[in-house]
Amino acid sequence: MSTHRTVEVFGIHKRVESYVDRTAVDDLFKLALQSEKQIIVYGASKQGKTALVTRYCKEDDHITYQLTPDTDLIDIYQHIIRSAGIGLRTEYTQGQGQKASLTVRAKIIASFAIFGKGEAETNVGGEQTRTKEEKFKEVPFNIGQPQDIAELLEKARFKKPVILENFHYLPESVQKRFSFDLRAFQELGVRFIILGVWRERNRLLQFNGDLLDRVQEIPVEPWEDEDFIRIVKKGEELLNIKLSEVLLRKCIQLSFSSVGVFQDMIKGVCLAADVSQTGKENILIDNVKALDKIVYEKTNSYGDRHKRSFESIASATRKTNVNRLYYHIVDIVLEGGFPAIEHGLHLNTIYEKLHKRSRGNGIKTREVKKALASLNKIQSDRDIMPPILCFDENSQLLTISDSTLYFYLKNAKLDTFREQLYQSCGNRI
Repeated sequence: MSTHRTVEVFGIHKRVESYVDRTAVDDLFKLALQSEKQIIVYGASKQGKTALVTRYCKEDDHITYQLTPDTDLIDIYQHIIRSAGIGLRTEYTQGQGQKASLTVRAKIIASFAIFGKGEAETNVGGEQTRTKEEKFKEVPFNIGQPQDIAELLEKARFKKPVILENFHYLPESVQKRFSFDLRAFQELGVRFIILGVWRERNRLLQFNGDLLDRVQEIPVEPWEDEDFIRIVKKGEELLNIKLSEVLLRKCIQLSFSSVGVFQDMIKGVCLAADVSQTGKENILIDNVKALDKIVYEKTNSYGDRHKRSFESIASATRKTNVNRLYYHIVDIVLEGGFPAIEHGLHLNTIYEKLHKRSRGNGIKTREVKKALASLNKIQSDRDIMPPILCFDENSQLLTISDSTLYFYLKNAKLDTFREQLYQSCGNRI
């Protein structure tokens, strides 16, 4: 029997060994790879997006770019061009040779040059220089135009798809601009696989309707109980262990359909039973009390981030001057807890609760909708990444976009945090 490490069999990482295929998701992704469409993989955080893509896209057959809130389209396109083996120059260098006084000039302004074999003649510091070394020829192009980029990639015979991780990190204005470039790239044969944390369908189509029939969306949710059972069975075989039915069902119940939370808990119960790798003899793991400790630790670790995020969103009211709306929206989420937001909070429900709190001060539905629609920008501006809340303007539902937040809302003492939040934000607005 081969030896496997528990931390590689279970847990949150892109090549987890207990990965299981789901027909509705995996087959759809494999079919999308065979098509000419752009691919968008989306869902809440820690729901298996990266693991899915990694499973079917070999490392040497694609390039990956990790996006950040500071990434612009030029950064993405520069990375693609460099990955294709095409050199980029933004300045001239001086060689050796005859010199003659001339003014500095560039062949194309505000663009880059690609160098291939040929002749080179540069003008630097008022002097003309012909190099004695290998010579190059400039090819001017516009780094911001998909047409130019596609032509360069064609010349370089570069056909690899480009994986964009953490697309949700990009400001909405950049996402919108890219949605128009994405349509052009699809026509030009440049493939993208986009991974983002959101739960609504047709996210990029909202920015550019021309993407209809040009993209294939792959939602990684929902995860069913049967999927979790198959994960454990696969891991049991690799580690030579057996989880009791009671312990397994408890872990499924506590995961709230989050595969990341589930994987983390299973890893925790294995390590708590001193199973760090494949054993020679089969071991039964049935200590439910050990799970209680794991739940306590996870609640605290998840809570540290979520409390900071909630406080940051609530305090946004002071800067946006929207009549304390963000503080109250956060407090409504905390007041209802897990049962209220499990399937999303509707705009009308939030409005009714806000109207009661405003005591007839004339709060309008459109103001509430505008505040909810701005949640993504509020979270981006405050570096809440991945975002924890998401408002879908189509369904008008406020939902959770970080799957660990379900776990926190279910297990934390929310009344205590609500009081802390009021003291830090509510009574200062």
